Amino acid sequence: MSSSAPRTKNPVPDWIQVPYPHVEECIISFPRKNILLVTINRPQFMNCLPVETTIELGALWRWYDSEPELRAAVFTGAGERAFCAGMDLKQRLDILNTNDVAHEYPHGGFGGMTNRTGKKPIIIACNGHAHGGGMEIVLNADVIFASPNADFRLPEVLRGVSALAGALPRCSKSRCHIVWGITPLPPPLLLKKKSKKKFMLPNVTLTQHATSRQLTSITTVVVLFGNHRTMDLVLTGRTLTLKEAVEWGLVKEVVPQEKLLERAIDYADEIAALCPDSVIISRLAAREAWETGISRATMRGQELWAENMLKSKNAAEGLAAYREKRKPKWYPSHL
Repeated sequence: MSSSAPRTKNPVPDWIQVPYPHVEECIISFPRKNILLVTINRPQFMNCLPVETTIELGALWRWYDSEPELRAAVFTGAGERAFCAGMDLKQRLDILNTNDVAHEYPHGGFGGMTNRTGKKPIIIACNGHAHGGGMEIVLNADVIFASPNADFRLPEVLRGVSALAGALPRCSKSRCHIVWGITPLPPPLLLKKKSKKKFMLPNVTLTQHATSRQLTSITTVVVLFGNHRTMDLVLTGRTLTLKEAVEWGLVKEVVPQEKLLERAIDYADEIAALCPDSVIISRLAAREAWETGISRATMRGQELWAENMLKSKNAAEGLAAYREKRKPKWYPSHL
């Protein structure tokens, strides 16, 4: 394919400061102010990604983080069969035959996503199969919407390879904080209020996520994937059904195929309307807990808040708007 100019659905808006990097196999568009939409455009190949596109996507996500006016991104695939079926295995075989495996992934991992920390949120509109590297991308995204035909799979044991782009440790380390007195269930947690101090199962009268503010004693338990669920998936290569993905807390919402992208963009719009500095720091603190631990994440969040937010224009604007009972007018983030 030609690499002369980036492919885009609509002109680059004038509020973009720096042109975005070229991504040969993707369509780049800006459906609304402050929102980036990236569409993998290889539907005839189940939207699998060659190495070159993985490297280009890594550069694109770094550009996204650095562009002040962009506040949220949506990542999807073209067509209705697959979000992403992983790496182009035919190309991978060619790479193995030449022993040229040193540059398979950029620092951000497969699709620039699987090892990405980044600053800003990426929302997945999963329009079909998310297999192999496609599932690894989903696992490291921030919020996932899925169509009814979506499913998830790490089939590497069937292909003589392994899921080494970040999925395995992320699956095993997925955790949730459950309050004392509540039996862990896949989210949403179904609880019955027994008294003012305790909750118990099994009868359901209240549906909500338990948080550390409800009670004082906290225990950390694995309720999403955890070691045993991860082993079940990766040792057999079986498909994680959409029903399981919802029950395990991977998928936020199932949306009809024809409304999926619009729903994901609407959700991105909700995020883009909020204080961009607060979104960046809140996301970082939450991810820091996943990558390291609660104490480290708390310290890091406080450091960033003290260093970057207390003196920022957005902090002053948010507090002034609250006092004056008006809608805040946020400034682009320069964190």
